[in-house]
Amino acid sequence: MDYAYYMRGLSSLARDRGIFRRFLGTDISRRDITNMKQAFVFFNDLVTQFPSSMYAKDSRQRMIYIRDVLATNELNIATYYLGRDAFVAAANRARYVIENFSQTTAVADALAVLIEANWQLGLNDAANDALEVLALNFPSYHAFDEEGQLILQKIVDNRERTWLNLVSFGLLGRPEAPPPLTIQRRAEEPPNPS
Repeated sequence: MDYAYYMRGLSSLARDRGIFRRFLGTDISRRDITNMKQAFVFFNDLVTQFPSSMYAKDSRQRMIYIRDVLATNELNIATYYLGRDAFVAAANRARYVIENFSQTTAVADALAVLIEANWQLGLNDAANDALEVLALNFPSYHAFDEEGQLILQKIVDNRERTWLNLVSFGLLGRPEAPPPLTIQRRAEEPPNPS
């Protein structure tokens, strides 16, 4: 019976992976992840119902991989919302990644999205709180500069590009890149002497 769950999980995991995806190496987290979710359910059923099965260890490893893909998918959606100036939706997606996929590699980037979304919404206290969490848990995050300030690059979207730039695939008529956003860490408050 455990073999059936294992094969169902493998089948769902391998579905939609054609020959082009194998050789071109497309990012699976940017595609429809319905089959990944189904594979996770099958592997989870196997692990909970048959914990001593010979397939349990491999199923757990596959569940870790699937969880990472699901988190990256949610992060991609949050980044898309951020680029569309839908800051509330971006913050909600980033918060979902932080709360539900806390053991994945996407958490640091989700915190950065949450910081930027809160900052853009004018929620400076929430942005600073998330910034402190990012600085404590990921001190070598790639967007920190030498002074420890968070630098976020704003992406130039197609609405800001000229017709000449679009036709020449970005070679001619480049728009000015906006300056990076710098989010200052909150200054340490002195202890209250009372």
